[in-house]
Amino acid sequence: MNAGKLYKEIDVHSSGPVGLVLTMYDMLIADLHRAIGALSSGDIERRSVEIKHALDVLHHLQGSLDFKNGGEAANNLDTLYAIVRAKVLQAHMQSSAALMQAQIELISGVRDAWRDLERREFSSVPREAAGAPVALLSGGGEAACESNWRV
Repeated sequence: MNAGKLYKEIDVHSSGPVGLVLTMYDMLIADLHRAIGALSSGDIERRSVEIKHALDVLHHLQGSLDFKNGGEAANNLDTLYAIVRAKVLQAHMQSSAALMQAQIELISGVRDAWRDLERREFSSVPREAAGAPVALLSGGGEAACESNWRV
């Protein structure tokens, strides 16, 4: 095992639930960037591999949602993942780098909300003062966001 892979494995095993979600978003974004690169170079096989992995990551994210405890946030994420999946497939079929890039931008925005949540978890600032971390996902506030993942 190389040092980079070992470091990543240690990082994943020591991450909390939000850290794992961030890792999944990072993988999804990297897959889509590589798919765009493969599209640009005309490498259909590589593009297909990257898209398949991106879809696997989306499947894992969607399968990890806890609808019982996640409330509106879980439902909104479920819808988001379904839309992104459909758009990624459409981009693949139409060979559209622009459509893939749009999905990267969408996922990046949600990833940033999760990163903000993680920062608040380890911040000395009281959570009440920090406000709702993922307002675009839920009207239910921070508790709904935190409880919608089972890892």
